[in-house]
Parts: sequence; structure tokens; C-alpha cells
Amino acid sequence: MKSTIKDYKIVLYVTDMENDKVMFEKIKQYFENCEACRSLKELCRHLTTKNTPTVFLMTGDNLEESMLNYYRSLDAVKDYTVCEHKVVSLIPLKSEIDAFEAHRCNAIDDYLIARPLYEANRIVLIIEHLLLELGVSLPSMREEQLSKRLTNNVSEEFAALMSRLLEDKNQIELSFKSSIEDIETCLNQADKKIQQHQAVDLDLNKLQETLKQIRSNEIRPKLLELQAKAISLLEKTITFGASGNAEDETDTAKSDEPTPVFNRLYQQDINAQDDPNTKQSAIRILLVEDDLISQKLTVRLLSSLNTKTELAVSGRRALASLSSVKYDLILMDISLPDTNGIYIMSQTKTEGHLNYDTPIIMLTGSKRKQIVAEALKNGAKGYVVKPLTKKTIQAIFEKHLPHLQ
Repeated sequence: MKSTIKDYKIVLYVTDMENDKVMFEKIKQYFENCEACRSLKELCRHLTTKNTPTVFLMTGDNLEESMLNYYRSLDAVKDYTVCEHKVVSLIPLKSEIDAFEAHRCNAIDDYLIARPLYEANRIVLIIEHLLLELGVSLPSMREEQLSKRLTNNVSEEFAALMSRLLEDKNQIELSFKSSIEDIETCLNQADKKIQQHQAVDLDLNKLQETLKQIRSNEIRPKLLELQAKAISLLEKTITFGASGNAEDETDTAKSDEPTPVFNRLYQQDINAQDDPNTKQSAIRILLVEDDLISQKLTVRLLSSLNTKTELAVSGRRALASLSSVKYDLILMDISLPDTNGIYIMSQTKTEGHLNYDTPIIMLTGSKRKQIVAEALKNGAKGYVVKPLTKKTIQAIFEKHLPHLQ
């Protein structure tokens, strides 16, 4: 069954159409909104398509090749709003272990051995799963259709067992939907009372208990809708407290935003390290830090010195920057929301990487011997227990960057 829902997109980045043709045809069988992409400029435009959840499928002869184009494009659009998306690495069998470790660390959302393509149908399941995580509701196969198909390929006993299991699953889903309807009814009643200037009495314990029991990705779109409704309700409540009037918030954002013009790395056939604009007299530092307070303190400290500091707030942003720009120093937080600093460091320490010889200092909130030892083993030049001080950073400059002093 082909999905015809229009609020999503599948983008296959093609490096060898002959190799990837079977994959592309299989995807088009099941998904309406599927495009092949052949250039970094196209990839950048897909990344900045607003309000369109997207699954990117990156091909290559190894993990690094499949992901490098994604990281470079992500770095190129770092000043723009990037669409909510997931990324899948399509790799040969020889790269399976690397892809497995990258997936465990959340550097990629999934992977598939695609050269050669052993499991042609599995890519459909991967895409469906990731779209559900993105909140895209897809039509599912009817129970009788599945039962009929199973009957043609397996024993009648197994088909009957599967039908009973599906019936049980349907009952659970109906229970979930009933819970969602209860929440929506409560929110609608509260909203109506606010409009009538009446007191609101929400059973927060009941709402919390109901939400705790919901674990299905398939109803995430409805949950997101209810979340927006709840936020709107809170805004109205706050407005009443301030002025006694409830007014709908209007969107003042400009709809005629100019088409993004990405950096010239993607308009010309040049390398980032050859771009004269990347040459800086100041010490070029990449700060990888997700904590807002630590970000502000560290950036303020570094700005008082002869530095040009760039900030990456997630592991994937860090990998994107490190794949595109040569830095003099990397300050790496160990705990990040999507992966960990040690994994990112291990990726830069592969021979031939743009930042292979760039010193990395690990930032940590506590001096745990095991983590420190693992960081040093993977190539860190040292570690600092946050917060970073001026005396400490000057000592780092003197030890690891004496030629820039």
C-alpha cells in the first residue's frame, strides 16, 4: 500500500544511480513523496524545507562517505532553520560494525546494508518507523489483508494465531484512542470555561496518569496536536491573569522569507580548507556544549581572548562542523543530548580526517576516573572540570598551541 499523505518527504542522496536504482524503485512503490538528490546544494535545500518532516537516506562506499555529505550540508545551513528529520546510512557490508556503533551513539538514526542490497523490503520498514517518530501518521494494512497474505505463505494455524494477536493489538489501540479523547475533552471544556470567564478545574493527576500510559508512536501526531492545544490554553490562562481578556496569539513571522543562499562551498567545486575566508588570525575554536549556562560562560570567557569561537549544541552539529572546518582547538563536552563527546572524538581521530591533529580538551561536570581514562585513551589531550577559567584556558593555549601565541 503506497502512502499518499503529503506532509513528509523521503530524500535519497544518490552517489551511484546504477547501484541505488533498485533501492529507489522499492521506496517509490510504497511512498508518494520520494526524491533522488545528487548534489550538496539540493541536499541543503531539502534540509531547510520548513514544516516538512524528512527522512534522508545517505549512500556511500563506507560510513564516512555516506555521512560526510550530510554533515557538510548540515554545517552549510547552520544559520537557517532546519526541518525536523531523521538520517539513515546506506552502507556496504564492510562498514556494518562502524554503522552499528554510530547508531548506538545516536550519530545516525538507522542503517542498512545496501551495497549489495540483501533486504530490499527492510528499507520500507525503516522509513515507516522513522516517519512515525517524526509524528507522521501512515495508513496501516488492514488485518484481513495481512491475514490473507499470511495464509498464502504460512500454515493456517499460524495465520489464525496472528489474527488473534492483531485483534488484541487493535483493542489496545482503541484504549489509547479513548484515553486521548478523554484528554481532549478535558482541554476543550477548560478552554470553553476560560472563554466564558469561569473558573477552570482540571484534574491534573488524571491527565498525568493517562499520559504516562501512552507509549505508542502511532498516535504521536494527536499528542502533538493536544500539546499545542494545552500550550494555547496556558497562554490564555496567563493572559486572563494579566488583563482579564483572552486574545488569540497571531503569527507575525514573515512568510515571504528569501530563498536561503548557502555558503559558496556548495556553489563551487572547492574544499573548505582551501577557502581563503576560512583563514583566521585568531585562534579558531569549536565549543561543543549543550548546557545553556556553560555555553554563555565559556563563550564570554573565550571572547575576551584572541579567539574565534564557534558553537555546536549537539553531537551531529559537531560532526558537521568538524567535517567542514579546520579548527585550532576543540573543547568537547562529554554528555550531549544526541550522542557523547568520546564517540565524536573517535571519529575525528581517523587518519585523513580534516581535524585529525587538532587537540581536543574534554569538558566534564565531574572528575570520574573511568570517563577521563576513556577520553584520554581515545585521543583527548586533557580534560577540564567545568566551569572553564581564564587561567586554565591560557594554560591550554601555552601547552597545545604555542605556535599561535
